[in-house]
Amino acid sequence: MHKPHRIVSWLLIPVLASACTTVEKVDGVARVSPWKKVPSHIITANDDRTPPAPVPPSGLRTEYFETPSPIPQSDQVSPDVEREQTGERYELNFHDADIRGVIDAVLGDMLKLDYVIAPTVQGRITFRTSRPVVKTSLLPALETALSSVSVAIVKNDQTVHVIPMAEAPQRMRGAQRVTNRTPRTPGLAIEILPLRYINASEMKTILESFVPQGTILQSDTSHGYLVIAGSSQDRAAVIRTVDNFDVDWLQGMTFAVYRLKQSRPKLIVTELRNIFQGPQDLFSNRVRLIPLDRVQSVLGMARNKADLELVSQWIARLDVSQTGNRRIFVYNVQNGSAKGLVSALQQVLTG
Repeated sequence: MHKPHRIVSWLLIPVLASACTTVEKVDGVARVSPWKKVPSHIITANDDRTPPAPVPPSGLRTEYFETPSPIPQSDQVSPDVEREQTGERYELNFHDADIRGVIDAVLGDMLKLDYVIAPTVQGRITFRTSRPVVKTSLLPALETALSSVSVAIVKNDQTVHVIPMAEAPQRMRGAQRVTNRTPRTPGLAIEILPLRYINASEMKTILESFVPQGTILQSDTSHGYLVIAGSSQDRAAVIRTVDNFDVDWLQGMTFAVYRLKQSRPKLIVTELRNIFQGPQDLFSNRVRLIPLDRVQSVLGMARNKADLELVSQWIARLDVSQTGNRRIFVYNVQNGSAKGLVSALQQVLTG
């Protein structure tokens, strides 16, 4: 009854063997060749098989929260600046000239400002520009040139005072709050620089490495501002540096909450740090993990969501119970006695 099946099986064996190996005879002895010929239909069938898709880790629930990315600032030049850049320019070439004559030429003839020169301001100065400069650059350039001979410019109300540098701190009046729309005060001045995100004490520590000593007069952490003093160039350098550091670092960040089922959050964070330490240190700059014991979760923060997804895969592998899949369940007995129910269950399960 089963003979036809046996015949078919014996017929298939030589066919399959011929597809797998090549047998050659040497001196009448059959030997298996180190190479074989594979039919094309077998290769095609194997190529058509796509590998199975990776199965995402089960059991771990992850919630992602993304903050909006910062809007890039436009490089478009304002109409006032564009008009100033295309306006008339001035070329200065004072060589060993009388300092009072240079001040008269710049403040009076070119800028048409009201000014007062202290009688003690005397001497000679060389003041040249390598190329023509716009009108708004004349006063900062004069201020830099005068500082080389210990002379300062202080503006009070609408009058510019040219005085010795030693008298400048006593002549500065009040402090102006700096905003984006506030024009820069020429000469020596005191300004209040509000901060939005960075701590004032931390910003002061950073600035002390970049600006001259005495530029930062005060830092108020409670109200979030710096009081700066100095020439227009020194204050402009402070503002540019603050703009680079006083930014919202949370913009563009992605947050992930990993809901654990078996392990303690602190233990998971410690194990992840041990895994990715050394050359593969993922948690120094890219990912920050915070254990949340109260909600049995781990909070992750990163700029790249792919890093948090990698952490999710590892947490799913590590979030296992030390006793396997055994867990404790509590059943509240509604009818009868809990003791009697336990005795009955033991008899049923153990006999």
